[in-house]
Amino acid sequence: MNRVKVVGSTVILIALIFGAGCSSSPGKPSSAPSLEASQKIKADEITDPVMQYRLGMHYLFGISVEQNYGKAVKWFTQSARQGYLSAQNNLGTLYAQGLGVSRNYREAFKWLDRAARRGSADAQQNLGLMYASGLGVDRDYHKAFMWFRLSAAQGHAGAQAQLGGLYSQGHGVDRDHLKAVKWFRKAARQGNSYAQYHLALSYRDGRGLPADEVQAYKWFLLSAQNPREDSLEGKKTLSSDIETARQKLEQKLTADQLEEAQAMARQWKPSPGANSTNTPPRPSHKKRQLKTARS
Repeated sequence: MNRVKVVGSTVILIALIFGAGCSSSPGKPSSAPSLEASQKIKADEITDPVMQYRLGMHYLFGISVEQNYGKAVKWFTQSARQGYLSAQNNLGTLYAQGLGVSRNYREAFKWLDRAARRGSADAQQNLGLMYASGLGVDRDYHKAFMWFRLSAAQGHAGAQAQLGGLYSQGHGVDRDHLKAVKWFRKAARQGNSYAQYHLALSYRDGRGLPADEVQAYKWFLLSAQNPREDSLEGKKTLSSDIETARQKLEQKLTADQLEEAQAMARQWKPSPGANSTNTPPRPSHKKRQLKTARS
């Protein structure tokens, strides 16, 4: 099962994420055959790392084929060995979660470290999570901060949210509520529910910015719409925390204030980050669509 650490009042989410498919050569169009074409080719003839990666993704999420984590591991391994960044990230994530292969944090770290050092924003966030939680390595918030910062600089909403958490708690960096709010806001604007929740808390408590209960209620509403950034265990915890905080604040607001906050939440739209893989799909027996929280 994925794990969630609670440090002070800030949840550090320990569910590593799968990349949605960034190329090892960003911006370069792929010439890899489609799944239908690849099914007509013998397995030992499939040597293109992009095709191998795509086959891994189909088996990982059960897209057009029966979901099979073992086969996903097989194809990601072949692609990763050829240096394909997204395959390296996903292979490391499968090892960390024990899907299709025995859980092995050392092997997970090896593949995530390779991809992170070559610039994969997903792998950089995942490596930060491993350091923050002590999975397969000694816990080191300074290194976690370094990897989150590199990923966040690429526009990765999950890493931006984690940076906010580290600044809020003073782990690996001096506590700074102004900077915490800065990163929570960046991630919240992309639809990251963890960041939206903590931005709501910041508005409610006047921590890092002037208190504004109407804004706080708006962000509680938005964060409740799609608490998807964590593990299943963490999702239940985060959803409960959001609902409890929202209900308590609701009792303090006037009807006009509630109406204003609800109107702002309905009008809100997410802004895309620089990284296209901020909200990757999660394993499912059915095909998942990428979604962002919006009214």
